[in-house]
Amino acid sequence: MASLNSVELLTPKEAARFLRVATKSFYEMMNRKGGPPVIKLSRTSARIPKDEFMQWLENKKLNGVKRA
Repeated sequence: MASLNSVELLTPKEAARFLRVATKSFYEMMNRKGGPPVIKLSRTSARIPKDEFMQWLENKKLNGVKRA
């Protein structure tokens, strides 16, 4: 894992915008098992590590591919 000084963090709003989904929909994803990686800073504040988020997204893409 990278040191905390080099970790780029996204807000839920930024991650939702990246996925082109409503922020509310992204919060629902965050609360589901198997959802995106989240660092909860408090009850009302969360951040998403960008590298882990991109890996999660890649895994979702690979899981959705039909194999011959």
